[in-house]
Amino acid sequence: MRSNINIFFEEKFSLNKINIKNFVKKLAKHYKKNFFNLELNFVSIETIIKVNIDYLNHNYETDIITFNYSDNNDNEINAEIFICPEIAKQNALKYRATFEEEIFRLLAHGILHIIGFKDETKSQKMIMRKKENEALSLFYLETNKK
Repeated sequence: MRSNINIFFEEKFSLNKINIKNFVKKLAKHYKKNFFNLELNFVSIETIIKVNIDYLNHNYETDIITFNYSDNNDNEINAEIFICPEIAKQNALKYRATFEEEIFRLLAHGILHIIGFKDETKSQKMIMRKKENEALSLFYLETNKK
């Protein structure tokens, strides 16, 4: 299966596109999913607020917004993720993580949402966090070996 993953940086960004793509591909393979088309947008606070207002009617900043455009075809996923690196930096400080780890956690979080995981209830949040940690330990460390 071929994955089409496009990455857009609205502002200067220090992370490697190849590492990001490899992480996403490994996570998709782990869950036996194919990203027919996945757009990863790394955007400013202003842009993430605009997306939040325009598409979700929420007037506030957030670290990640995920849109799943897929039909009901479970294996061919068409989706878009917006991540705000500025907010990720704030979260990294808050959660005592590196900026890079926080970005990869957000990527995992978005992909988990796309493939069907939710985080609306306390138990769903616990499962989501467990799956994020699993993704980081299995794929982030492997992807980013020097």
